[in-house]
Amino acid sequence: MKIIFIGLISVIALSACHNSAIENNMPSSSSSAISYSSSSVSSVDSNQEDLKRRISPSPTIGMKTYRNDQYGFELDYPLDWRIAEYEDQVRFDTRKLDSSEYILITKPKENSFEDISQQIGKEYISKVSPFELSGEKGTTFESNEFGVRQHILIEHVGLLYHFITGSRSYERFLSNFRFIERISPYPTPFAPRFEGDPNTMFNDPR
Repeated sequence: MKIIFIGLISVIALSACHNSAIENNMPSSSSSAISYSSSSVSSVDSNQEDLKRRISPSPTIGMKTYRNDQYGFELDYPLDWRIAEYEDQVRFDTRKLDSSEYILITKPKENSFEDISQQIGKEYISKVSPFELSGEKGTTFESNEFGVRQHILIEHVGLLYHFITGSRSYERFLSNFRFIERISPYPTPFAPRFEGDPNTMFNDPR
């Protein structure tokens, strides 16, 4: 009986030592999660601050000025509009989620005018007309495939700028667009940037 009792105590003691060794060798999930979360929040905050630094009051009443050194432009936009920056485009829209009032400016590329116009041509194009923006001549393609919207192509310093808009007042809106010298890349790691509450922005930038 004594032998059995001593044997049981030995088994329990060995089991406790084994479990303790496993626990000591396992990484702390809570500490790594906190570290990861802290890093993510820091990155997002840094990117948000970067966007805020590039928005300033406009000399025009009722407008703000947005500057994008990577894309090479600045634009005055209405106070009741907002901005969302994604990796390959910038979106301006009203604060009404059901509104067709929006303008996308895609990241300028070295694509040829013919390449992009052929892609646009896959939609139902009802009208093609010349367009001038900040002293540069371009072309507007009006599409009725996804509701009425316009594609605007402008070539500037060897790069092709592509604008997509559902706004009927896009000409007036883009009259405040100005090309500036490009600086690339962004000084901080890229993450989506939003002016205002990102939860109320469109998930799909169209």
